[in-house]
Amino acid sequence: MKSIGEIFKESRKAKNITVNDVARSTKIKTSFVQLIEEGGWNNLPNYSVLSGFIKNIASYLELDVAKSHAIFKRDYLPQKPYINPRKDVSKKFIWNPKFTFVLLSGLLFVVITGYLIFQYRKSTSPPELIVNSPTQGQVVKAGSVVVSGTVTSDATVTANNQPIIVNDGYFEGKVFVTMKTTQIEVVAKTRTGNKTSVTHMIEVN
Repeated sequence: MKSIGEIFKESRKAKNITVNDVARSTKIKTSFVQLIEEGGWNNLPNYSVLSGFIKNIASYLELDVAKSHAIFKRDYLPQKPYINPRKDVSKKFIWNPKFTFVLLSGLLFVVITGYLIFQYRKSTSPPELIVNSPTQGQVVKAGSVVVSGTVTSDATVTANNQPIIVNDGYFEGKVFVTMKTTQIEVVAKTRTGNKTSVTHMIEVN
């Protein structure tokens, strides 16, 4: 059974017509006419365009247009579209307003979360306390002794249950002592009730 391309080719040659003659008269590219005769469907335009080509060529060669088109439909084997079996994940990154919003929201969340964690730890941690005076084992005179040091700024300080003034993390004050006093206990306390104490032994004479 002859293909439509073979039928066109035989009819053209029988009428002593060249491929160029067909192309010029039908306004179809010469290469397309040749491909139709050879059945090279995969290198030709889509089906609807080819249908028009077949009808024009059949009419020019004085062949039965309807029959020629029916044979073409039988012969036509379009190229199957290529389907990539793997999804293309190499998409180009584009900075857009949505990404900016998500990024800023994430940064804000991290900052707020970090601040809350810091405040929680600060509120639940005992205050830092360093006693500079009196030193451990210091000999002092009866009456009063200077107590000083550094502490967490929001803490209150007492020495042997006597309040000491705190100024921006530094405390200093005088504490009454007698011959029976053997130690100075400094206690720092935060507003949440956390405490730190330091005890220095002293000798009163």
